[in-house]
Amino acid sequence: MNKKASSKKETEAPEEVQDEEVAEEAEAAEDEEQAKPEEAPEEEAPEEEPEDEEPEEEEPEPEPEPEPEEEEPEEEEPEPEEEPEPEEEPEPESEPEPEPDTADAEAALAEARTALAEGDHARAEEALEKAKRGFDKGDDEAGVANVHEGLGTLSFMQGDYLTAEQEYRQALKIREGLKDEQGQADLLRQLGLLHEMQGDEGTARSFYDRARKAAGE
Repeated sequence: MNKKASSKKETEAPEEVQDEEVAEEAEAAEDEEQAKPEEAPEEEAPEEEPEDEEPEEEEPEPEPEPEPEEEEPEEEEPEPEEEPEPEEEPEPESEPEPEPDTADAEAALAEARTALAEGDHARAEEALEKAKRGFDKGDDEAGVANVHEGLGTLSFMQGDYLTAEQEYRQALKIREGLKDEQGQADLLRQLGLLHEMQGDEGTARSFYDRARKAAGE
């Protein structure tokens, strides 16, 4: 019995020791907890204030364009009334110039010879044409021959030797038909002079010889 009691006490003794140790450890832990400095609560980072956004510059509203002033319509000046053009009086029809007769032709031929002497070729040509119309109308062959001789002289003076020879030959042909020897002699001398001027001495001498025969020299 004493052994059991003693064993019971032995078993109970360590339990009490353990309890005391546990209690001591608990107290030590509490002391440590109290001894620890209280940790400062973590400071919360201050919230970053949003940066003030610069206000967007508002584009100025376009100013309304001024409405164009209505131009007052210009008053059109009345066009001046056109004066009626005076009616042109019809010109009286000129009566055709009467054909020259033989007397007029003789006067025109005389005027042509004067114009040739003065060197007025235009007036001479006009007068010779007038004379030719008159002589043709009157069938005056001698007068026509004189006109051809005058036209030959006019061409000779203008340096147109070919036309001059043609006119002289026509006049010579008419005078040969009329048996006008003096008239033939004058024309043959003119033809001789015409060729002499062109340097054709042989033909010129031939015409001069014929002129002397026609004149009866």
